[in-house]
Amino acid sequence: MFGSVFTATTDLLDRRFTVNVVLPVLVFAGGLTALAIAGIGWPEALTWWKARDGAEQAWLAVGAVVAVVLLAYVAAGQIMTFTRLGEGYWPRWLSRPGVALQRRRWQRLDLRTGAGYARRYHEFPIDETDLLPTRLGNVLRAAERYPADPERYGLDAVFFWPRLYLVLPADVREQVDRCRGALDRAVLVAGLAMLFPLAAVPVVAWSGGGWRLWLLGSAAAAVVAILAHRTAIDAALAFGEILRACFDLHRLTLLARFGLVHPETLEAERALWMALQQQLYRRAADDPGLLRLRPPDQP
Repeated sequence: MFGSVFTATTDLLDRRFTVNVVLPVLVFAGGLTALAIAGIGWPEALTWWKARDGAEQAWLAVGAVVAVVLLAYVAAGQIMTFTRLGEGYWPRWLSRPGVALQRRRWQRLDLRTGAGYARRYHEFPIDETDLLPTRLGNVLRAAERYPADPERYGLDAVFFWPRLYLVLPADVREQVDRCRGALDRAVLVAGLAMLFPLAAVPVVAWSGGGWRLWLLGSAAAAVVAILAHRTAIDAALAFGEILRACFDLHRLTLLARFGLVHPETLEAERALWMALQQQLYRRAADDPGLLRLRPPDQP
């Protein structure tokens, strides 16, 4: 009964949402349910279920599915919060030790070796002042700062990414969405696993499972959180690389969609991106002469 109801429900939901959000929430809810049943006793729980008639079982199954879907929508709205916490956007007093640790790692990298330079490229921002207190945060910050590097394009990724995304080819957007979905899923699993011990307290207290049952569930959740965090870092590395590629290969397409004349040199391009951001954000560029529109008949 539950399986058929769940299958019908997933048919109504976006597949990516189902995989990235609904399934992690289902596992989270299933873990809490398992703790409750273990506290009550499996024979007693099975006896209670069999005592329900078909209509009651159907309504319970529907209610469980609705609860999971609603919880999934709530969880989806918190993915950005989980991500920012994982990146290390904490109060300054809390982030300071982590930043100091990351700075020591940043400074120990030997850029004369291929391995050292690769780690700096993928896992750390160029500027030491941009360091965050976590590895996940620095991996994403490295990708975010890549196009903004004044030695590259001087292009603010945070500002221009929503605009660039809209002009990407469909197959590229699909790759971006897939990589971002993998990151969101790993972050959500890690976040739910960290919340599991707290959520398990009232469940175990209600079912009479005792602290040993809670400790067992919390230990399992800790293992899941560690594994999910490592998966999130790998997913962030993949997402960061495709983000870099999008700016490398499609930024001039964005300029074309703005109707601007393509710059002839990299130095001119950097100045153009700065002027365009000023025009869009502040409504006036310091040098409006840089924003030259192409003639209508020019491709």
